[in-house]
Amino acid sequence: MLFAQDASLRSGCHQHSQMASNYFLKETQGLPRYRFSVLIFVLLLVSATVLWIWPLTTQPNISFGFPPPSCFGISVSYVGSGFSYTLERPLFGATQYILPPGSSASLEVTYDAPHGNLTQVLNPPGIGLSHDAIGVVGKVNSVNGSFTETRTSDVGLNFVLSSMSFSGIVRAVLTYVISATRASVLATFFVPLPQFCFSPLFLTVGYFPYLGPLPFRILQPILFILYLTVAALVTAVIHLIMRRHSREF
Repeated sequence: MLFAQDASLRSGCHQHSQMASNYFLKETQGLPRYRFSVLIFVLLLVSATVLWIWPLTTQPNISFGFPPPSCFGISVSYVGSGFSYTLERPLFGATQYILPPGSSASLEVTYDAPHGNLTQVLNPPGIGLSHDAIGVVGKVNSVNGSFTETRTSDVGLNFVLSSMSFSGIVRAVLTYVISATRASVLATFFVPLPQFCFSPLFLTVGYFPYLGPLPFRILQPILFILYLTVAALVTAVIHLIMRRHSREF
């Protein structure tokens, strides 16, 4: 008697499952598969856009290291040597260098100010070559792109200003040697170089690029491209599953 009831129960569950599957197919058959797939893709695309932009709404206002008024009219460019990778726009939101722990690299920073005086901006009295040129960096929060001021000695980093040269008063080249100890913290850091002038520099200590949101409400296009790729793959899988089920029924 119990076996009969159990068999009857399994049969009823199977019938309900079959009815639900048939109902889903009946509802979607009225909508062409390609249109349904487009709808799924659009929904995923909207979700991806929200995920990409959302950190901007939660990122606090940042004033640390923000370019001073003297930055207007000054352009900055970077040339790195000895880094694992160099990531730049347009795929990435800002210049980012990858430095593995236990290694060092050099960074050449060039300033151009056709209508300014860089000898006053970059080389005020008492400032020269230094073995502790940058004592504080900003550790980036991967959730919303904000950062926390951190001493370089606390995260295993060292910045040495090894050379400084001027071409008249309109051009300057500063060279830094950046070192990361073997015990350095694996993270991405905002490097507040002197007069970085709307060209923020980021240093990732580790082995892989950082793709998340950056300070100053900078979005990384590469992250949206990855979201878009995932949305396309998910849509393709759903389309293939629906196509297979429609053939079976």
